Amino acid sequence: MAAKFYRHICPRNCYSTCGLISMVEGGKIKELAGDPAHGYSRGHLCRFGYSYLDIFHHPARVLYPLRQEPRGSGNWRRIGWDEAMTLIAGKMLELKGRWGSFLPVFFYSNSGNIGLPL
Repeated sequence: MAAKFYRHICPRNCYSTCGLISMVEGGKIKELAGDPAHGYSRGHLCRFGYSYLDIFHHPARVLYPLRQEPRGSGNWRRIGWDEAMTLIAGKMLELKGRWGSFLPVFFYSNSGNIGLPL
C-alpha cells in the first residue's frame, strides 16, 4: 500500500499553530514532520510536536470517552460518544447561558485551540 501524506495544524495550546505533515501507511501514522510551507514554523516543530508519534502509539492512550463519577473520585467509566457529546454540548450551553457568550469556552486553557483564530 502506498503512503499518503497529509497536512495538519498542531493542536497544542501555544500561539503559533505550527504546520505538520504526516505520512500514513496502512491506516497508521508512520512519520511526522514540520511543514516547510508553513508561514510561521517553516518546517520546525517544538519538542511537543516531535513527541506526537510516541503519544499516538502509546499503549495507555485514551481512545474512548470516560466519565468520572463522582467528580474528583478517580472512578472512571467508559461512556458512548453520543453521551459524551451531549454532556459537552450541555456544558457549553450552560456556560453561554451564564456568561451570554461562548467566548469562555474558547479561552479555557486546556482546550487545544488557543492558537487558532476565533
